[in-house]
Amino acid sequence: MPKSMTAYGRGEASGPDATVKVEIRSLNHRFLDLQLRLPKALWPLEDQLRKVVAAHLSRGRVEIFITLTYQEQAQPALSVNRPLLAAAIQALREIQAAADLAQPWGWDQLLAIKELISISEARSPRPPFCGRPWQQPWRRP
Repeated sequence: MPKSMTAYGRGEASGPDATVKVEIRSLNHRFLDLQLRLPKALWPLEDQLRKVVAAHLSRGRVEIFITLTYQEQAQPALSVNRPLLAAAIQALREIQAAADLAQPWGWDQLLAIKELISISEARSPRPPFCGRPWQQPWRRP
């Protein structure tokens, strides 16, 4: 007698840096149809997660939703391209001298240079629980 593929489960794990919530739904289906919804921080682990699920399931429509919440919201980092800044200041001084401009240049000319200041997303050094859940064997009740 075949067993039903219809199921729902939800779990949560917390660590010192983050909380991970996982929600899994499955329906009966002839083939394995895996749908993953992951946060950007876990995208590098998508292939590994697909392999783990495929190793344990051969059929069914399986939807996995993972949310990741960091305990402290990290602020984005700003960085200044100092060599470009020095070159831009020198170029603006040359333009001012060559055109005999009385009005000195200002911040708006410098900030118009796109590559002068870059904004990087603050990231955790590594995703929390990286590797731990998939290294443990799954046990059926």
